Amino acid sequence: MTAALDRLVRGAEPILGRPLTATETDRFTRYLDLLLAWQRVSRLVGSADPIWIVDRLMLDSLLFLHLLPPAPLDVLDFGSGAGFPGLPLKIVTEGFRMTLLEARRRRASFLSTAVRELGLRNVSVLNERADAAAVTLGHRFDAVVMRCAGAADTVFPAAAPFLRAGGLIVATAPIVGKGSITHASCCVTCTRICRNVSRTTRPQAADDSGYPRLALRGELGLRNVGVLNGRADAAAVILGHRFDAVVMRCAGAADTVFPAAAPFLRAGGLIVATAPIVGKGSIT
Repeated sequence: MTAALDRLVRGAEPILGRPLTATETDRFTRYLDLLLAWQRVSRLVGSADPIWIVDRLMLDSLLFLHLLPPAPLDVLDFGSGAGFPGLPLKIVTEGFRMTLLEARRRRASFLSTAVRELGLRNVSVLNERADAAAVTLGHRFDAVVMRCAGAADTVFPAAAPFLRAGGLIVATAPIVGKGSITHASCCVTCTRICRNVSRTTRPQAADDSGYPRLALRGELGLRNVGVLNGRADAAAVILGHRFDAVVMRCAGAADTVFPAAAPFLRAGGLIVATAPIVGKGSIT
């Protein structure tokens, strides 16, 4: 246990840009103790090894901070499970108002216990299915975070109705086949992607005028930028599973653009989309 906590303290500092406070360290310690106790009875996470939990769950969750706007922020952890990434994010960011959405009763019970035992404020646990929760919580959140939450063509449209205008979805998981997100090795690839998020050398679409192509090649003098003037379905044939991240702004309806973007991602790929939400599943 001591080795795992030392690893947590050392690993958190470069992610946060500061050391963990004594209160934060104490809360992470109690969180780990509680998780290990429940893990003996109910399988909440993939391993009972404390170092595995620290490396692949706790530190991995903190990396979401690299993609989220600064607090104050209303955040929904969609399919929270054992509290990742929501609880680690809340422990280190008091300004986040966090809602943990979990449909499975046993895991929701664990989340409620953890919130109470850790003494966290402005954290609520909602034990409901996403479609039911969206009726009362629609268009309320600045950001939705998801970790290994399910198939891309299912979870992204399901999460979109929770976002207010300008909302942000941040999700990490490996892509296996078209639109598929599985649970294996998601945190390892998330770490790599988040640490390299400043690398913005990715193809950009050009319209028929050719102005984006001209600006990129000549006026702006940018390097390592490709321009692809084509339909997404055609481009996916030659560029499938090639990119670490796909970014979108005002790209269309969520239930259309997210499944269309998924085939471009390699294992561990990340989709980040921002846009005003108007109606269920609509991005305008």
